[in-house]
Amino acid sequence: MDNFLTSLRKNSAVFFSVLFVSTAAIAFGLYYIENSAFNADLYIQALEDQNVYRRLPDLTGKAMVFLSQQPESEDTLVRLNSVSENEWGALVEILLPPDELKILTDEAITNAMAYINNENNEAVLSLTSLKAHLKSPAGINSVIRLLESQPDCSSEELVALAMGGSDISFCNPPDSFFGIDLQSAIVNTIESAIDIVPDQVTLIPASSTQSQDLESINDLRKIMRLSPIIPILCLFMITLLAVRSLRDWLVWWGYPLLFAGFISVLFAWISAPLASGFYQIVIGPSLPEQMPPDIAIVIKDLVVSIIRNAIQPVVILGAFTAFVGLLMVISNFLFGERLQGYQPEDLYEA
Repeated sequence: MDNFLTSLRKNSAVFFSVLFVSTAAIAFGLYYIENSAFNADLYIQALEDQNVYRRLPDLTGKAMVFLSQQPESEDTLVRLNSVSENEWGALVEILLPPDELKILTDEAITNAMAYINNENNEAVLSLTSLKAHLKSPAGINSVIRLLESQPDCSSEELVALAMGGSDISFCNPPDSFFGIDLQSAIVNTIESAIDIVPDQVTLIPASSTQSQDLESINDLRKIMRLSPIIPILCLFMITLLAVRSLRDWLVWWGYPLLFAGFISVLFAWISAPLASGFYQIVIGPSLPEQMPPDIAIVIKDLVVSIIRNAIQPVVILGAFTAFVGLLMVISNFLFGERLQGYQPEDLYEA
């Protein structure tokens, strides 16, 4: 009977050891992903890592030229096909300087994450500083330079410019038309168009339907946060069933910690190929067919960077876990015989 109970106890300990190794990497991965995926810093850091703000003018130039050359493009884009990539890049760099763009993007991401984390009822983005920059001399002059690179205005377009309004004709006007100062009229038209832009935009409105979706997300997040309980309980059961001496503790904890840490590091190491595959299977097919190739590449790089940064803490935890497990295994080989009959409580008597 004693042999049966001993065998049952050891077999149960082996089961929980295998369960610990199988679940530790996944559980702690889910825990750290939940901790970082809903943090705005993850996405802000990915944008900085990929240097998106500095690359935007060049990307915009390539995208606008690409779109203007598509047969199904709108008339406005087709008329702008004479603008080169460098001219588009210079325009974007003036209208949206990298520092200004970073401020807007950081605010948008932060407010969106605050909404998802139930800190705000809606996510809004202030455009006040952007509008002020666009109405500055540098912003208005950049638009005027864009117009000067276009073909000459037709009679109908000149009349529309002379009458004012908020619609901008993308053509190159003369300085005056029948005694009317068109340059002043263009400036007024640009300012009127900018005034139409609201001072703030709602990124995510308050909605009962979205609130229900957030509740589902929060339920999933609770499960992710509690997932480490499973491997921790496995260690507790291993200790209860198999540990009777310090040597038992070194053996029954050392090997599971070593293998679990190794698997965690391996899982994080292949995160980049997994992220690339995730993009190809899930995100790539959902992008518009007219998506410029350079923009698609940037989106892919961002996805890979975000996933890699989210899993990075798992690498650190896995390496530490494997290191602790290795020390315990080595200690067992070096001192196992002397620790065979040494009970944990003997530490307090020493």
